[in-house]
Amino acid sequence: MKDPLDTYLDPKAAHHFAKDRFQGRGKREREILRSLILEHGKKGPVLDVACGAGRLLPDLVPGATKIIGGDRAPAMLKEARAGLGTSSASIGLVCLDAFRLPFPDGSFETVVCLRLLHHFKNPDDIQGILLELSRVARGRVITSFFNKYSLQHLRRTVRSKLNGKRSQRHALSIPTFIRLAQNADLPPIAVSSVARFAAEQTLCVLGKRQN
Repeated sequence: MKDPLDTYLDPKAAHHFAKDRFQGRGKREREILRSLILEHGKKGPVLDVACGAGRLLPDLVPGATKIIGGDRAPAMLKEARAGLGTSSASIGLVCLDAFRLPFPDGSFETVVCLRLLHHFKNPDDIQGILLELSRVARGRVITSFFNKYSLQHLRRTVRSKLNGKRSQRHALSIPTFIRLAQNADLPPIAVSSVARFAAEQTLCVLGKRQN
């Protein structure tokens, strides 16, 4: 089965994603991210895993002593570098695999990973990514998942049944996500939906469990 994320390896798809995917959208998500960073983040280096075309990187600046954006698609990183312009000199961009992050343990005060986990249906894959995020973080992890019990997911499910096309977006219940996070030694601190009961996209602040 083809990996749905392989789409973003194509330079044309990456360019379309950078220019059109979130045109006029995602404002509320970015507002929530900035708020969560200000409330729960600490000064230090920040990593954005699956940064795509870099749309969230400017929102990570408050409190960051260093910012690294990473993605598995070189075409996406090229778009990110172009979009950042002169500010790219202060933001590092790295090609990486979310399952095997190329950083030592505890390298980052805050690790951000939005709009990645919903691409994976197998809970073991989600668990594996959360374990890696936990490993390289020494403070907070801010991630997101699609809420199974939301109006948007219900519409997606109905649409898939009507047109006979299986969605490549996978959702979890909040209790299931919390269980996976806790198994990665990342107990939840705060959960915030982009639009309560309506939107799938749900952001969660996770804290490293102290041994």
